[in-house]
Amino acid sequence: MKLPLFVLFPSLILGVFLQAAHETKPLSEDQLKAHKLDGKFFKKGTEVEGILIATSERVSDYAHAESAYLFGKIMQSVDKKVAERIRGKRLLCILIGHDELTSEVPQFRTDKKGKELDFYNWRSRGFLRWFGPRPVVVFAEEDVMEYEGGMRLESILIHEFGHVVHGAGFDEDQQKRLTAAFEKARELEIWNDGRAAQRFRRVKGKKK
Repeated sequence: MKLPLFVLFPSLILGVFLQAAHETKPLSEDQLKAHKLDGKFFKKGTEVEGILIATSERVSDYAHAESAYLFGKIMQSVDKKVAERIRGKRLLCILIGHDELTSEVPQFRTDKKGKELDFYNWRSRGFLRWFGPRPVVVFAEEDVMEYEGGMRLESILIHEFGHVVHGAGFDEDQQKRLTAAFEKARELEIWNDGRAAQRFRRVKGKKK
């Protein structure tokens, strides 16, 4: 007896469905306009949970797919009202290629030169910025794909999206509760590394 394809290869069917759900496409004129993106640099994008991941053509589609998968997992796991607020902000995620410099990205060009420019490009591989009412989160391909040279011990994508969750998703009461919990932890010296911090982002406890 012959069985239908969807019975024989359920994982194949599921994989095709997920691939379509997070399809990476050339950015449309509407997307470029809505997010004020320079079409000479930004060439392709992936949408997930109302979030646009935008990159140059040099960034791998695999990095797009992995980023979209992780964003989807986070958005599905947080409080629904928090997720709705994030969607309402129309979050833009800029994924910098592993062979690109932050200073090459139109939004983050700089007049810095020499060692100051080198430090800027080395240090600025993941951060959250606000352009008016809209948050823009930046992270790098080497971190997403775990290439050599990426941040050790933590995912910058997850780290920065944590800032998105509380910066764009929390209401006033949630922000106050978070700050109170953080300050209490510092006071008791049970959380000395700051809010999701590593290496250069050290926060010291108050007790000696």
